[in-house]
Amino acid sequence: MDKLLETEADSKIADPTAAELQAYYKQQKGNASESFDQAQPRLKNELKQIKLRSAREAYLKVLRDSAVVRIFLEPPKVKVNYDPSRLKGNANAPITIVEFADFAIPPSMDDTLHQLQLAGLSPILTHPERNALLRTKPQKMYRWLHQGCYAQITALSLLGRFGSSAQHRAEQWLDEDRIHFVASDAHNVKGRPLQLRAAFDVVAKRRGEEVAQALFRDNPLAAFEGRSLPYEPEQLDPSAQPPQYRRRKRFLFF
Repeated sequence: MDKLLETEADSKIADPTAAELQAYYKQQKGNASESFDQAQPRLKNELKQIKLRSAREAYLKVLRDSAVVRIFLEPPKVKVNYDPSRLKGNANAPITIVEFADFAIPPSMDDTLHQLQLAGLSPILTHPERNALLRTKPQKMYRWLHQGCYAQITALSLLGRFGSSAQHRAEQWLDEDRIHFVASDAHNVKGRPLQLRAAFDVVAKRRGEEVAQALFRDNPLAAFEGRSLPYEPEQLDPSAQPPQYRRRKRFLFF
C-alpha cells in the first residue's frame, strides 16, 4: 500500500512554490525574531506534509468509491488489567479525549465526533494548535466547537516550545475565547517538562486572572468530577452569514 501511495499520490505532489511559502508565512504570522529565510525550511516541510496528506486521502477515497470491500475479521479485543486504586475522578464523567496526529485528520472525523456526542459524550480536542491542518484551515475546528466540542491547548505551546506557528494559533484562539482547557502534556522533566505555572502567567497576563483560573483549574476540575464546565464561551456558527441590510433610498424635499 505504501508503494502504491508513493506512486499514485506522493510522486504527483510538487514542492511548495515561493509564492505559497510567502503566503503561508504571512498567514502564520511568525514572531519577529523569525525571518522568512529562517522559517522557510520549516514552512516548506509543513506545506509538503499537508499536500501529501490531502493527496493520499483523495486517492484512497477514489479507491474506496470504486471498490467493493468486505471485512470478515473481527477487531481484536484485549483485556487490560489496571489498578482501581489509581483511578481518580468520576468514572461516569461524559468526557472523552480526541487526539490528532500533527499532520493528519481522519476524513471521517465529522461523523466520529457526531457519534460520540450522540452517545452522550463531550469530546475534548487536544492540542489543535499543533496540528498543521487545523492551523491552516481552522474553520473545521470552529465548526466542531460550535457543535459542542471543547478545545484544549498545550501549556508549552504558549511558551513557544512547539514553534511560532503553534504559539501564534494558541494565543489567537485564547484571545478569541475558543479554548476551554490548558494542559501540561508533560512527558518528562527535560524535553517535555511540566510548566503550568509559566503558562498560567502568560494566560493571566493576556486574559486576566479569572480566565486563567477557569482554564487551568475550574474547567479541568469540573470535567474531572463530571460537572458542566463553569467557563464555556459561546461559539458562533462559522458558516453563518452576516445579516445583509438593504440601503434605504433617501429623498430630499425642498
